[in-house]
Amino acid sequence: PVPMADRPEPTSRPPEPEASAEAEAPTPAATPLPPGAHDPATTPDDLDWGDDEAPPPGRRGLTLRHPLLLILVLAGSTLLAVRSWPQVAYLLSARETADCGNLSDRPYLRAEGKPEPSLDHDTWCKLEGVVESLTIYATGEAKDTTDPRARDQGRKYYVKLNGDDMFAVLDAGRAEVAEYRIRKGNLFGFEVAGPGRIIDLSKVPGFTDTDRFLRHRFRVAEGHTIKLYDTTESPSERWPYALVFGLMLLTGLLALVGLIRVLLARRSA
Repeated sequence: PVPMADRPEPTSRPPEPEASAEAEAPTPAATPLPPGAHDPATTPDDLDWGDDEAPPPGRRGLTLRHPLLLILVLAGSTLLAVRSWPQVAYLLSARETADCGNLSDRPYLRAEGKPEPSLDHDTWCKLEGVVESLTIYATGEAKDTTDPRARDQGRKYYVKLNGDDMFAVLDAGRAEVAEYRIRKGNLFGFEVAGPGRIIDLSKVPGFTDTDRFLRHRFRVAEGHTIKLYDTTESPSERWPYALVFGLMLLTGLLALVGLIRVLLARRSA
């Protein structure tokens, strides 16, 4: 055996591993994205919006910041408020019951030149009068029952009062009205005291047919104004109109403020 010190060194080195084809392959160039687009592999949190508090860009549509929409809201709320105001005014005026006097005294007061209690439209007052006609006009249909007191429940009677072109509207199911008609067979001489609402038929479009019917049946001249004294109505029935009026005022105010802010913002931009 040859000693270790005299052993010859190897004349060749072991072969180096060949480079991988994948490592030598060039990296393909990234395809540029269109403006405004982002890599689908990224998440919304990875994107730089520029302003931490600004929301992501979204689709713009017709919002409450649009002047045209604000103008439409303002116009609509104003129209509904104007249409509701007469009902609200009546509700406010009906907080106290006025004294409209006695219909029987009005011809004498007129003849002597003395002032008569006003009978203005939508006045809530206490008015005294007496039914002067045997004729009764009832609304609705009578109930199919043998009880004469329950037969006319829910109906209204239209009767002519003395002293002026005034007609009373009575609740047919009211105890004193039903008892008087059952006892007398009619309402002639029945005393009406109210309280109730004065309705000028010439100022309410919905009463055109009623005005024509009463004028024809009782031969009221065209120059005379027909008024109703409605004892079946209560001012508390007008509260929904007050709520609508208040809501429309608030909506219109908000729309007006928003419109002013939008216009000022566009002017300063």
